[in-house]
Amino acid sequence: MRKNLKKIISLALVTTMVAATSVSDIWAQNAPSYRNIVYGDVDEDSKVSVKDALDVLRHVVGVIELDTDHQKIANVDGGEKVDVTDALLILKHVVGVIDHFPVEDMVTPEPTTEPTVTQEPTVEPTATPEPTVEPTETPKPTVEPTATPEPTVEPTETPKPTVEPTATPEPTVEPTETYVPSEQEAYEKMFALMEKYPNGTPWTNDNYYEWKGGIYSGGYGCAGFAFLLSDAAFGDLPARKIAPVSFDSIRVGDILRVNGNTHSVIVLQVKEDGVVIAEGNYNSSVHWGRTMTARQAEQANYMLTRYPESSITPRPVANPSCLYDY
Repeated sequence: MRKNLKKIISLALVTTMVAATSVSDIWAQNAPSYRNIVYGDVDEDSKVSVKDALDVLRHVVGVIELDTDHQKIANVDGGEKVDVTDALLILKHVVGVIDHFPVEDMVTPEPTTEPTVTQEPTVEPTATPEPTVEPTETPKPTVEPTATPEPTVEPTETPKPTVEPTATPEPTVEPTETYVPSEQEAYEKMFALMEKYPNGTPWTNDNYYEWKGGIYSGGYGCAGFAFLLSDAAFGDLPARKIAPVSFDSIRVGDILRVNGNTHSVIVLQVKEDGVVIAEGNYNSSVHWGRTMTARQAEQANYMLTRYPESSITPRPVANPSCLYDY
C-alpha cells in the first residue's frame, strides 16, 4: 500500500511540472453548490480521485489558481490554507488509507444574525398657546392706624444639642474571577470519568459531543471524547489555539491535534520526557494511558488549552502526581 502511494505522489508531482492545462472551464461548468459539499472533490465530478489531488498540487506550485469556493473544498485538513498536506490526504483517501478527512471532524459554529429593529418615527407634540389674561387693577386697601402693643418677653429655653446619626458604610463587593483549576484538579476531574468510560468502551466517529470551549461548537470521534474530558476539567473556561507547539508550554488537560491533523488526544500527565494521554476512537474505542514522547508532542499541528494566558507559570517537576498506574 505504501509503495502504491509513493508511485501516485511521484506521478502527481511530475504531471504538475509538465502539464499546464487550465481547469477553469471545468469549474465554470461545475459551479459548487454549498448545500452538499463533497470535501476533496475539487473538479466537482461527484467523486474524489487522483485528478483532484493533482489540481491541488497545481494550485500549490502556481500552475493554476483555485478560486475561494474551490479552495474551501480542497482544504480537507481544516488548516489556514491549501497546501501539499491537502493533496496527500486526498491521495490517502483514494487508495483507502483513510475513510474521511480531518475537516469533517470539526464543526465550526455558524454566525447568528441579530434581527434589525426599525425605529418608529416619533411625533413631537404641538404646544397649545396659553390664553392671554388682561391684568385687572386691584383697589388699594385702606389701612386703619393700630396701636403698637408692648412686646412680651417669653422665657427662652436652652436648646438641647442634636446628635447627627452616623451613616453605616455599605460593604464593597469585590468582582469575582472565573476559577481556574490547578493541573492536579484537572487531572482528578478527568480521571473520575474513567469509571464511566473504561478502556475498551466503544467510541467511533458516530459519537458527537457539544463543546463549551468556544473555538469549535463540538466534534465527532476522537475530537468529541477530548472535548468531553476538557469540559469535565475546565467547565465554561474559553479555549485558546496555539501553534506551533512547545513541549514546555503543554499542561494537563491540553488537547493535541496529531497524526497529520487527523487525530485528537488530551493530556493526562506531563513527565520530563513526554506525556500520558487519553483518547477516543483509538481502534474504535476509548483508551487511557498511552505515552507520547516530547518530540512527538511538539510535532502536533496545534494545541487547544483552557488555561488563561495570565495563569501560565513554569511547570514544576512531576506535575501532577500519578494517581493511577495505567
